[in-house]
Amino acid sequence: MVARLKEDSIRGKTLKLFYADINGGKPVLVDQSHVGTINEYDWSPDARWIAYAKTNENQFPQVLLYSLDQKKSFPLGNGMTPDYGPAFDPTGKYLFFLSDRNFTTPSFSDFERSFSYNNTTGIYVVTLAADTASPLAPESDEEKGAAAKETPKPGAEGSKPGGEPGEAKGTEPEKARSGKRTAKDSGKERRSQADQG
Repeated sequence: MVARLKEDSIRGKTLKLFYADINGGKPVLVDQSHVGTINEYDWSPDARWIAYAKTNENQFPQVLLYSLDQKKSFPLGNGMTPDYGPAFDPTGKYLFFLSDRNFTTPSFSDFERSFSYNNTTGIYVVTLAADTASPLAPESDEEKGAAAKETPKPGAEGSKPGGEPGEAKGTEPEKARSGKRTAKDSGKERRSQADQG
């Protein structure tokens, strides 16, 4: 993978992160931490970005994106939660990372009056372009295509196109408009006349 990208990331005890062209280019400084080593990073599929986690002065790691074109880093989030383990998806449209920010179910100590939070780590994803749809966006439950045409809507059973709302097929008003008479209609008419006579 490194050979395909024509790049190589190196890190040392100086707490710096570099990249270098493997064809003899000079190392380029990406970033430097003053707290710990930068040992979590990932190349974007197009080899134009490096995502990495850098520990800040507050001891929380923060995910940043470094642009090889612009030679600068862009922070992801505000650095107030531990974010780490960045990884691009194969298309380069999304960046996944881990974060310790779930504080929903605290437990209490039997001996101390303090909160204890467990299972705070979650998997998160961000889109890397404004026009990229979120993979977690709510989906519409409306049917599309042929299924929508075949399925009648609730309360619309018997309604027909062009007819009046709620008018069912085969009702007397429809027959009167059409001017068609059936043998069944004639039989009803004869019975009605016999009852009157």
